[in-house]
Amino acid sequence: GVSNTPLILNFLNKGAAVYACDRRSRELDERESSLKAEKALAESELERAEKERADAAERDKYGRIHNIPTDKIIPNPAQPRKQFEDDSIIRLADSIRRCGILQPLTVRRLDGELYEIVAGERRLRAAKLLRLATVPCLLVDVDSKKSAELAIIENIQRENLNIFEQASSIAALIDIYHLTQDEAAKQLSVSQSFVANKLRILR
Repeated sequence: GVSNTPLILNFLNKGAAVYACDRRSRELDERESSLKAEKALAESELERAEKERADAAERDKYGRIHNIPTDKIIPNPAQPRKQFEDDSIIRLADSIRRCGILQPLTVRRLDGELYEIVAGERRLRAAKLLRLATVPCLLVDVDSKKSAELAIIENIQRENLNIFEQASSIAALIDIYHLTQDEAAKQLSVSQSFVANKLRILR
């Protein structure tokens, strides 16, 4: 009879070729998966490094003076001074027009592009009166609670608040930090009797 050897060999050769092709395909798939994993890891490491650099750059901004657009700065809701005399702001604006802003405002960053005043609202009002595009600001890293404390203390110590504004500011400070009158007095560098007398006004 006719030998089947050539047919068998042909079948075996085709089978070997298919096997080799499948094996090569699996190897390529495994290599592709490996490359994707390596790429994902590299991208993750790059993203982490970029975030660390961005965080470091952000931290480096604090404690430095920045020129910030006046329309991006909003008042501090804890500002104890509720009334600003127009004449006083006009005089300050005239001084700024002639000499510039000698003392930068103090601000903290909010979400987005906005900043909140910690200290210096009178200077901001005067700058806006002069239509200044930017003002020099010291950027500080504080939360809303600390910002309120600083705003209250700065105003009590440095500005001529009326007696009701002074009393309200001291009461707000005590309320925010749950202070005793003696603790509030020490924080403000005044006597305990000064604090007690101011608070009596609100009763």
